[in-house]
Amino acid sequence: EIDTQTLNEMLGVAVHSVELIKGSGLKTPRIHLWHDQNQNVEWKALNDSFGPAGAEALWNNRPSAKEMLSIIGKDEQVSCHVDLEGAKDSPGNGNDIQFLRDDEVQNRIAFLSAEPVAFPDKSGLLSKEDAESIITRLGSLAPALKLISPDEAICKSIEDTFWNNYEVAVRMGPKGSLICYEDTRKIIPAATLETADGEPVNPTGAGNAYSGALSALRSRGVPLEKAAILAAAIGAVFCEYDHIPPWTAAVIERVKRAAAELEP
Repeated sequence: EIDTQTLNEMLGVAVHSVELIKGSGLKTPRIHLWHDQNQNVEWKALNDSFGPAGAEALWNNRPSAKEMLSIIGKDEQVSCHVDLEGAKDSPGNGNDIQFLRDDEVQNRIAFLSAEPVAFPDKSGLLSKEDAESIITRLGSLAPALKLISPDEAICKSIEDTFWNNYEVAVRMGPKGSLICYEDTRKIIPAATLETADGEPVNPTGAGNAYSGALSALRSRGVPLEKAAILAAAIGAVFCEYDHIPPWTAAVIERVKRAAAELEP
């Protein structure tokens, strides 16, 4: 049984104080993001926010290892979850994770998970170049990397490479998720939505919520299957709101109902 204490401990991550490292002369990247009728992610950049003063500059000026160590604190051990821009020609060319390749930073990370990001072509798969780029960038995070949460397109493009090296949780939208560890492969179905028509109000961000929740729970030692059930419940609740759900007692109870539905 997944209890309220577990939920509160995990949800505390969502309201923890945030450390910001100031920059200057940069524009915040802005995009229009939506899902098409098949729940595939579509997006476009707004104005010039992905140009030299926007995303391109931001990804090339990510925090240094020294800055990250100052945030972590002296002799502290932390857990870390990253969205990893994986495509060959993605902004920053992989520099968004440069600080995580530092030996001292890796020594201070007790648990590292990554959510690789890349968009498939019309075949539903990544190009060969993008698949190879993701493999290289994920591999550069070893040995700290413990968990990968790709979407289905990325999984199909790189699956033979990673199945036996890491825990993998494949995000499959309304089909649920596939968790893989050691010799185990198991589908965790999606929870039933408590909306008027049983359809998502807004699925944007549900996959990120799933990955973040899964990482937070695994970093606390919750077994992968149990963590994936709770993460799936949280992802489902995200779909029931226009924006990020308020973390109220009622929402926590809703997460508990969704998790109870998915328990074997």
